[in-house]
Amino acid sequence: MAPSQVPPPQTAAQPESPPDRAPWARTIFLSLAIAFGLLTVTGLLVAGWGYHQLRAFAEAAGTTPGQVIDQARRGLTSSVTTTANRKNILILGTDQLAQRGQTNPLTDTMLLVSVDLASAKVTTVPFPRDLWSSEYKTKINALLFYGNERTPNQPELFPTSYLESISGIDIHHTLVISLGQVSSVIDQLGGVEVIIDESFTDTQFPNTEVDVTVERDPAKLYTTVSFQAGRELMSGRRALEYIRSRHSNGQTGTDVNRSRRQQAVIEALLRRLTSPTALKDAELMGRLYRQYLDEFDQYLPVTQVIATGRELFPVRDQLSFTASQFTIFPEEADGVLVHPAVGLAYNNQWVYIIRDADAFQQEIARLLN
Repeated sequence: MAPSQVPPPQTAAQPESPPDRAPWARTIFLSLAIAFGLLTVTGLLVAGWGYHQLRAFAEAAGTTPGQVIDQARRGLTSSVTTTANRKNILILGTDQLAQRGQTNPLTDTMLLVSVDLASAKVTTVPFPRDLWSSEYKTKINALLFYGNERTPNQPELFPTSYLESISGIDIHHTLVISLGQVSSVIDQLGGVEVIIDESFTDTQFPNTEVDVTVERDPAKLYTTVSFQAGRELMSGRRALEYIRSRHSNGQTGTDVNRSRRQQAVIEALLRRLTSPTALKDAELMGRLYRQYLDEFDQYLPVTQVIATGRELFPVRDQLSFTASQFTIFPEEADGVLVHPAVGLAYNNQWVYIIRDADAFQQEIARLLN
C-alpha cells in the first residue's frame, strides 16, 4: 500500500479537525509510562518489605520471590542506555479500542520524553501527529501503520527511525501504549479520584459500544457524556471520557481546557499509584508488575527501568517536569513549523510542515537544555 493510500484515523462520519496545540495535550500516555516505572522500581526494591509481602507480590505477578530478587539485582547492576547522560524515550499512543477492529493502528500521540540523569529533569516534546513527511508523502501518524507492514514484529522501528532522522536525537526506547491499557491500569487501582473544575456536557462523544468497522449511522456513532464540578471517583472508562471529550460548549471544549483535564487525570493517577495504601499493597504491585512485563517490557525492559531509577536516586529530590512544544509560524516569527494551505501536495489534508530542517533540530536541542 502506498503512503497516500493510508486510511484516515477517523471514520467517514468524523471529519478531521486541526491538531491539538496545548503543551500538555494527550499526555495521559506519558503518565502511564512514568507510573509503571515508579511502580516497577518500588516493587522490586523490596528492602522495606517482609518475606510475606514479597511472596504475595511474586504470587500476584506469577513468579517467585527468588526471580523477583534476581530481576532487581540484574537491574541494579545493568548499564543505562543513554546519550550524553540523557535517556530518550518515544511514546506512541494509539487510539485503539476493540470496537475499532483489528486494523493496523495510527498514532494519536507521538511524544519524546528526555530524562537528564544528572539533574533529574524530565522534558517532554510532542511531535504533532499532523506533521507532514515529504519523504513518504504522508502524515507522521501513519508511520506506525507502515511499520506493521515493514516489520510486523517491531512496527515501532519505522516511526522511531524517521523521527530520529528529522530530530537529530537518539531515541533509546519506544513504547506503544493504547487507550485500553490506560483504562486497565486505572481499573486495577480501583479508579482514580479526579477534581472536576467545571461542569460540561459533550453530545458528540464517540460511542465506544459501537463497532465503527460496520456502523455508519452518526446517531449511533456518538453518545452524550456529562461531568459535574466537584470530586469524582472515575473508572478507567469514565476517565477516558473525561480526557478525550472535545465537543462541549464554550471554553470547556477548547484544547487548553482538555489538556487541563488530562493533567488532572495524570495527577490523580500518580497520587493513587504513589499513595501509601497502594505501595503497601503487595498483590496490587504484583499485578501491575505482571502487566508491565506482559505489555511493556519488550519496549523498555524492567532492568533498564531499575537501572535508570538507580541513577536518578541521588538527585531524586530535584526531579522536575517541563512540557515543551514546537514554535509555530506566523504566531511566532521564528516558528519552525507552519500550516500551509490545504492542497494536492498534501493529499488535501490539514498538515504542518517543517520550515527549515536545521532550525527544527536546533529548536529540539534548545528545548531539551
